[in-house]
Amino acid sequence: MQVGHRWCRLRASWVAALCSLAGPGCILDDVDYTGKACPCPEPDWVCDAAQRCARAINGQPLCTPRITADNFREGWRTPNTVGWRWDADPDGKEDDLAGYRVVVGPSEEAVASEDPDATRTFTQADSPELGAFLLHRTEDVIVEFTITDGFEPSDTPFGRLIALDIANCPFKSNIAAASPAVPPAGRIPFFDNSGLAVQAGTQPASYVVESGCGSEGIDLCLSCGSDCRNDTANLKIDRHYTSEELQTEMEVGAGTLNAATFPDAYLEVKIATDAPAPYWGEWWIRAHASDPETMIFRLKPFPVSHSGTYRTYQLPLRILVEGDTALTADALLNQADGIDQINVGAPWQGSTFVHVDDVSLRW
Repeated sequence: MQVGHRWCRLRASWVAALCSLAGPGCILDDVDYTGKACPCPEPDWVCDAAQRCARAINGQPLCTPRITADNFREGWRTPNTVGWRWDADPDGKEDDLAGYRVVVGPSEEAVASEDPDATRTFTQADSPELGAFLLHRTEDVIVEFTITDGFEPSDTPFGRLIALDIANCPFKSNIAAASPAVPPAGRIPFFDNSGLAVQAGTQPASYVVESGCGSEGIDLCLSCGSDCRNDTANLKIDRHYTSEELQTEMEVGAGTLNAATFPDAYLEVKIATDAPAPYWGEWWIRAHASDPETMIFRLKPFPVSHSGTYRTYQLPLRILVEGDTALTADALLNQADGIDQINVGAPWQGSTFVHVDDVSLRW
């Protein structure tokens, strides 16, 4: 059989024998099976101790990753962020991990090739949780999530988790696709370029409104003074938005928060801090109930970036929980009379600044 100089795009290893019959003009693409479940196309690939494919020479793996992961996937999607989740290696050891990174891009091909012109790689410099197998200053919280940002609502981001062990041996997860998001229309402000919302206040009092420190560089921010930077002082913004207010169109054309729009509702906060060793924090929304210690729906633990530049956090309301109970439209609008507090908590010790901007509920 003559094929001349035609390129045969043969994607499966079991057809290699057929290609060999076709002569030197038939060339196989180099398919990357790293981290895929066994069985593997031998002899160029072998099963490692974790029953994953690894490159091989003479039937021996080039390296065997000490840290693997499974089922990398979208955890949630908001207009500008993706929350990714994965199942950590059940046999993984904290001392074996050098760090995770997440590669995101507009297509599966771009992520697979890690095209520098089309992808962005998030590391522990962006998200501190990517630098640890166990979340810092915890004993048993295994890192199985992270957030990537910078997307537009219409984007369909693709992502891949890469785990690098202390022997510099990489494990590459499956490539997962995230869904596009609904552009936001409604907004309930707690703090913005105009300052604190009418009737809103902060706890502790050391969070003050300053100019020139906002996310746009010249606007306002909530700045944490030296007292709260030497403590683990959570930022609390108190403002009771009643159920009726939440269900009233506050801006023409913006719609209302109700059972139909609630699945797309999220808490948005922008934070910049240079805290040297952030580990985890606790964020919550408190519904307005007769007992102020009940109906507090939390996300914890939740690390905050310490890169020194603003990072946008968008957390879907539906992922906040009280115990095992998730926040719902019925809980917020019917069982309670709306919302009366937002809490953003993280350890700020050792930082020279903590700036918070654009705090709102959006949908």
